[in-house]
Amino acid sequence: FRHPSYTAFFYWGVSLQLMLGNPICTLIFIAALHRFFSKRIEYEEATLEGFFGQHYRDYRKKTGVYIPFF
Repeated sequence: FRHPSYTAFFYWGVSLQLMLGNPICTLIFIAALHRFFSKRIEYEEATLEGFFGQHYRDYRKKTGVYIPFF
């Protein structure tokens, strides 16, 4: 994964919400995580690309994000 800590947090958070059994809160939580991670990953990848250049672009082509909707 390109972002293993984000992937782990995403799945942990969604799993926790599913265990709590409130579908409305689960959907809100997924939407909130999606918004946060999409902005954070976009910023982080731009920074990494600026720092590592072509090496990071090649790495991105070979490695998936593994967070749904990203």
